[in-house]
Amino acid sequence: MNETKLKNYPVCGWDFLSILYGYPSKEAFESKEFFIGGCIIEPDSPDIGCSNCQWTGDEWQVSAPLMPTVWIIQDRAGLVPPIGLVSLRFDEVQEQFFFGVWQEIKMTADYVNWIAAAVDPVVFIALFGDVSPGLIAQFRIGSKMLTEEEFIDANFEEISKPPKFDFNQVMRRMEQ
Repeated sequence: MNETKLKNYPVCGWDFLSILYGYPSKEAFESKEFFIGGCIIEPDSPDIGCSNCQWTGDEWQVSAPLMPTVWIIQDRAGLVPPIGLVSLRFDEVQEQFFFGVWQEIKMTADYVNWIAAAVDPVVFIALFGDVSPGLIAQFRIGSKMLTEEEFIDANFEEISKPPKFDFNQVMRRMEQ
């Protein structure tokens, strides 16, 4: 088993962790350096997972084509407007939703500053194909925001940390 962190998960940009199977020591269980995979290893058991969004799979899947993902990030404290986007990867933004200041976020530093200004960010993620086209249309024109419960009902999943979007790479790709 490879116990070192692998490259970043392409969807949200956070580190991969190896999955540890068997009976882990207390130190390994508490270390946050691994996913704990359980005692039984099946032929199709995953070998890596994302440290942020809890995705698990095999290394070969990382290079497979990705489905577009919808991201919505809100500040529960309401100090900054919610933002949203559709992306294939953390460095390939396809579309931005204009909920507020998102159109002003052009570089990674702007995004980092937005996240820092959010006192209590909550992050929702869903595959584009799992979200109602009507809801996506309302997001696009900025006419609809949902409560946390409504996001869950609309096939979104709440994850623990905002994605590590790299807008510097996005801008370089757009210039090519």
